[in-house]
Amino acid sequence: MSETIVNGIFTLAGALVGSGGLLILICFQNKKDTIRKELELQKDNLNLEIERKKETINFLKQDLVRLANQVKSYWKLEKFYSEEIAELLDKKARTKIIEFRKKVEKEDDYEKPYMTAIAADKIISKYD
Repeated sequence: MSETIVNGIFTLAGALVGSGGLLILICFQNKKDTIRKELELQKDNLNLEIERKKETINFLKQDLVRLANQVKSYWKLEKFYSEEIAELLDKKARTKIIEFRKKVEKEDDYEKPYMTAIAADKIISKYD
């Protein structure tokens, strides 16, 4: 009878250990699935953020091209008005351009215009 009790205790202990192991395995599988889902969600969020950043970069490139074209237009405008003013004042157009640029440079929040049409064209060809 004591042998039956000992065998019963070992059988019961084996069943408990086995069921505990099974319970641990089930918990581990659930945790693994949860982690996998979280990682997939994070990956999706990162992909969305990357797409948004790409759209922003493309928008900024388009703005840069527009601004470079504006610089070229202003250089052309400067040429036209300086020629007109030079004729009226009987001076060279280049002299008036230099005078105007120095006036711009003396203003508080402005720097002397330095970008050339060639530099603007390089920006346009790079980002257009």
